[in-house]
Amino acid sequence: MDGAQGPKGDPGEQGLVGPTGPSGASPTTLVWKGQWQSGLPYVAKDLVEFGGSAYVCLADTAGVSSPIDPTTWQLFAARGADGNQGPTGPAGAVGAVGPQGPQGVAGVQGLPGWPGPQGVEGPQGPQGVPGVQGLPGWPGPQGAIGPAGPQGPAGPSGIVYKGVWSQNSSYVANSLVKHEGKAYFCIADVGPSGSSGPVPPAMTFPATSGTTLTVGSGQTYDSLQAAADAASAGDTIIVAPGNYAGVLTTITKSLTIVGSGNPTVTFSGGVGPYIRLSGDNVNVKISDINFVGTGVNTTILGDINQAYGPQLPGVNQKFHLINVNISNTGGQAIYGVKSTTSYNIQGGTYTAQNAASTMGFGGPQVSITPSPSGAGTVISSDTHNGIILYPTFGGWVTVRGASFAVPSSLNSIQFTAGSGNLEYVALVDNTYPSATRRFVWNSTDLTALLPPNPSYFSMAGGAVMATPTNTPDADVEHWLAF
Repeated sequence: MDGAQGPKGDPGEQGLVGPTGPSGASPTTLVWKGQWQSGLPYVAKDLVEFGGSAYVCLADTAGVSSPIDPTTWQLFAARGADGNQGPTGPAGAVGAVGPQGPQGVAGVQGLPGWPGPQGVEGPQGPQGVPGVQGLPGWPGPQGAIGPAGPQGPAGPSGIVYKGVWSQNSSYVANSLVKHEGKAYFCIADVGPSGSSGPVPPAMTFPATSGTTLTVGSGQTYDSLQAAADAASAGDTIIVAPGNYAGVLTTITKSLTIVGSGNPTVTFSGGVGPYIRLSGDNVNVKISDINFVGTGVNTTILGDINQAYGPQLPGVNQKFHLINVNISNTGGQAIYGVKSTTSYNIQGGTYTAQNAASTMGFGGPQVSITPSPSGAGTVISSDTHNGIILYPTFGGWVTVRGASFAVPSSLNSIQFTAGSGNLEYVALVDNTYPSATRRFVWNSTDLTALLPPNPSYFSMAGGAVMATPTNTPDADVEHWLAF
C-alpha cells in the first residue's frame, strides 16, 4: 500500500531550450513613412501619421490629396482619447523564466512601431506614373531687360507738333503749329514765307524760376509793391482772393503776377499810372486780376511817370495782360506812350471815361487777341475812342476777335501820326456793335479803304496798302485751322 505524500522537493535545474517552431503566416507588408507631407509622392501600402491617426495609402498619389481624401487614403488606426493618468504601482519581483511554450497562432497585425533609424539609401526605383498637374507657383522676379531688337519699319506719319509758327521755317503735311493763340494743321508741304509775308515779332512770356510769393490778408506780403521788391527776376507773385486798396507799384524786374479767385484792386483818386514798369528788358505777365479806378486821373496802368513827369527809364519792355479787367471813371485804362514798350493783351474787358480813349499806345507793337479760353477782348467807352496810336507808333498792330463798344460818332482805332506810316496792321474777326469809324488816320476815316476781313495792310503817308500774308490763318492752301 502507498504511504503518505512526502514534502515537495526543490525545483530542478532549467531544462534545455526546445527547437524553434514553424513560422506563422506573413502579415501584409506596410511601409512606415512618418508624418504625412504635402508635395511628397506616396504609393499604395505607405503608412503615414496625420493629425494623430495612422492612414494607409490605397493608390499612388503625388502628395496633393491629404490623408482625409477617401479616394487615396484609408484610416488605419484612429487616435484614441487620452485616459486619466493612473498611480504608479510597486514593482513586482522578477519571476523565474518558465519553459518555452509551443508556437502560438499568429496574431493580428499590431500597430507599427516608431520609425527606426534611416537605413542606407536603396537603388533608384522605376519611374512612377506622372502625378496630376500641380497648381501654378507664384511668378518669379522680373528678369533683366533684354537688348533692343532691330529697328522696325517706319509707321505711317502722324501729327507732329512744331511749336509756334515761324515765317523762316519749312513745314510738311501733318505738321501742327500755333499762331496767335490758335492751332493750325498743315495739309500740304509749304516752304518758308520769308519776307514776302510780314509776321509780327514774337511776344514771349517771362521765364519763371519756380519761386512763388503771396500777397493778401494773413500772407507774407500785404501789397503788390512789397512782393515785387522782395522778388527776384523770374519769380511768380500770387494775389490771394479778396478786395485790396491799390498802391503805387513800380516793377523793375521780369515777373509773373497771377490772381487767385479773381481778386480786385481798387485805386481811388490821384494821378496814375499806379501799375508801371522801369528798367531795361522788364517783361511782366499779369493774369486774372481786376483793377478798378475811381476818379483816377490819366490811367491805371502804363509806362510813364505820374503827373506827366519824365518817362521812367527802360527799353524793350513788355506788358502781358491775360484775362485782366481794367475800368476807370477818371481816365484811361491803359496809357502806354513809350515807343519802347510793347503790349500783349489776351481777353478781358477795358472801360474808361473822361479820357481821350480807353487805350493808348506808343509802340513798337500791340497785340490784342482772345484769351487762352477763346474769350475776346472788350474795349468799351460811352464817350471816347477805343484805341489811339500815338505819333511814336510805327510798328505792328494786331487786333483779332475784339469787340469795340464805342459810339458810332467816335473811332474804334485812331492813328494820330503826322507821317501816316505804319509797318503792319492786322484786323481780323472783330465786331463793331455801333462803331462805323473802324480805322481813322488823324481825322480821316479810312474804313471804306481797308481790305475786307481779314484786313492785312500797311500805311505810307496815310495811304492804305493791302499786304499779302502767308501766315497760317490766311494761307488756306497749306493750312487748316485745327
